[in-house]
Amino acid sequence: MTAIKYILKMLLKLAALPVILILRIAMLLTKFVGYVGSYIMSPVMLFILGCGIYCLLKTRWTDVAILFGMEAVIGLLMFGGLWIYCNAMDLCDSLTDFLHS
Repeated sequence: MTAIKYILKMLLKLAALPVILILRIAMLLTKFVGYVGSYIMSPVMLFILGCGIYCLLKTRWTDVAILFGMEAVIGLLMFGGLWIYCNAMDLCDSLTDFLHS
């Protein structure tokens, strides 16, 4: 019975290797996109914030709502990339621990 467990565990470890590779590639891509995106999107977010303050002072409430929505979407996209990176890192670490067990 223990031989079957051992063989099954080795097969699962072999199946975990491509998953770890895919997760490492996903982590690398999300880190790269996060860095590049933050350098590009930070000035855009500041510009949108400036436009929002201007529209707020001019009492153009529809434009303020649209600009706030744009800020929220950009923030959520940046947060989503970080969330994907953190979850991929946790899963990759768990699979690596499984390989070393």
